[in-house]
Amino acid sequence: MIKKLPRLLIYIVIFFVVMGGSAYLSLRFLFGSADTVTAPDLVGKDVVYVLQTLSAMGLNTKVAGMRYHPTIPENSVVSQDPEPGREIKKDRDVRIILSSGPETLSMPSLVGSDLRRARIWIEDNGLNLAWITRVYDDALPDTILAQEPLPPDSVARGAEVRLLVSQGKRPKAMIMPDFSGLNPEDAMLLAERWGFKVNDVRAVNKVDQPPGVVVDQYPAMGYRILEGQGIELTVNRPKPNDNQSIGRSQGPGFVSFRVPPGFLKSHMELKVSVGGGLQVLYDEYVSPGTRLWFLLPDKDGEFFLYRDGRIIKQSREIFFYGRLKK
Repeated sequence: MIKKLPRLLIYIVIFFVVMGGSAYLSLRFLFGSADTVTAPDLVGKDVVYVLQTLSAMGLNTKVAGMRYHPTIPENSVVSQDPEPGREIKKDRDVRIILSSGPETLSMPSLVGSDLRRARIWIEDNGLNLAWITRVYDDALPDTILAQEPLPPDSVARGAEVRLLVSQGKRPKAMIMPDFSGLNPEDAMLLAERWGFKVNDVRAVNKVDQPPGVVVDQYPAMGYRILEGQGIELTVNRPKPNDNQSIGRSQGPGFVSFRVPPGFLKSHMELKVSVGGGLQVLYDEYVSPGTRLWFLLPDKDGEFFLYRDGRIIKQSREIFFYGRLKK
């Protein structure tokens, strides 16, 4: 009987070891499984699906990079870590590699499209806009007329794209007229009628020339000039002296102007020619019918009032409706 006791103790020990191990495995299965999930198969899935799926499983998404793939669409998963089917704990990172699409693509036709939209497509598809050539054409400005590579050529990412772009109709060429001897207002109205832009009005003091008229211009009379090209005028403004009547009031003054009725706002500008250049005194968009009041500083020079880029009045003598009381 005594000899049988050791064997019985061995059986008892084995029994408790087996029962303890079973209990441990059972508890681990019951309580530990709640903190683990099985990694899903994400290959070929788009990034939006991946974010939603992993977030619902309590996992984090980490984009480890991108690479080209011949069949997997752009922004879809090429590979993942951990691999599908592995048991992983919640709140763990799942690293994915996204596809940049195929390494080559078929070049579409960009002819007839707007340059801005073409730039966006070229940049989004990893191509390089290397050259833009502009030519006169009846098409609207910035319309694409030709391209290289041609559609439907297969091009690699990073390839250069060259575009031929319209800069609008060719402006008319004409001969620069003679503005000398005209007062500035008539000269500017004539320039607008011919399709020129007066970029600058300069003042000089020449006692041997008539006062208040154009005495010089750029380009000079007879030169070839294009419609819409900017020109410069020089006006003789002799300095007044004590024995000379200048024919106008002195000191700061004011002027009013009522914007014509209509539906759209007008772009109103008031400029003064001082020190050889045009200084902007007022530049605003104004509602129809608005009465404007301008305070004119005490400066020698011509004053110009523009509405929507066109001069409507000029010269201090015309504007000077009154003087401010001191």
